[in-house]
Amino acid sequence: MTITAAARPVPEGAPARITQRQDESQHLNRLLAYSRDYQIAHRWRRARALGTFALAAIGPIISLFIPATTDLVAAISAGWLVLGRTLLTGMEQRATQHAARVQELYDTNLFHLPWNTALVLQRHLACLCW
Repeated sequence: MTITAAARPVPEGAPARITQRQDESQHLNRLLAYSRDYQIAHRWRRARALGTFALAAIGPIISLFIPATTDLVAAISAGWLVLGRTLLTGMEQRATQHAARVQELYDTNLFHLPWNTALVLQRHLACLCW
């Protein structure tokens, strides 16, 4: 069974040029951009997890030794949970979605792949963000 020219998403000989094309400035810039966006998303996740862990570990100890602070510690913990679930999770998701759009743009241009509309809705949205 042979692959017809219409069925090939990549022009003949193009795979050999990937190593050359990946060093072009546009591809390197996109690689750096989506890597940075994923790092930002991980920072938001770590901040949320660290804050939750700190309050879960320190809150009971403070309340045990200073019983008058129980209500205050509970209020701070509740506030942190709301902040973490809304703002910090939203920031993490936004950075992850932006990284996915830039990575899809990187992959489709470098490897001559079709646009994955299930992952990133529209190609022009990724082009606008990068």
